[in-house]
Amino acid sequence: MQANKQSKFGQMMFGLLSIYLSLASYKAFDEALEDVFGPAPAIIIGTVLMAGYQIIKADKKNMNEGSYITNPYTQIIKNEMGVYEVAETNQEQQRSSSFGMFITVIFIIWASERTWANLL
Repeated sequence: MQANKQSKFGQMMFGLLSIYLSLASYKAFDEALEDVFGPAPAIIIGTVLMAGYQIIKADKKNMNEGSYITNPYTQIIKNEMGVYEVAETNQEQQRSSSFGMFITVIFIIWASERTWANLL
């Protein structure tokens, strides 16, 4: 149970980090497009390209994994009756320090802000 809580905390921290880095990258991309096309078309072009990229990325991920199950500790198997069911795997769950994860995310955001992002 403790490993599962830490896993959810890690997912939340790195999800927030991904959102931050995506927004910072989008801002930089939008500024670069703005120099070429102007402010309004740059927002439209940037939004369409980013949305298309996210859709393609999600489709490839789901096609490679063969399912939409997001928990890495479960898998779909066919039982003796030929019915598919979700079963737990024997994979060891990672145990990591929540504080270490928090410090890592904060450091990455701080370093990004100091060097290139200027989002916050």
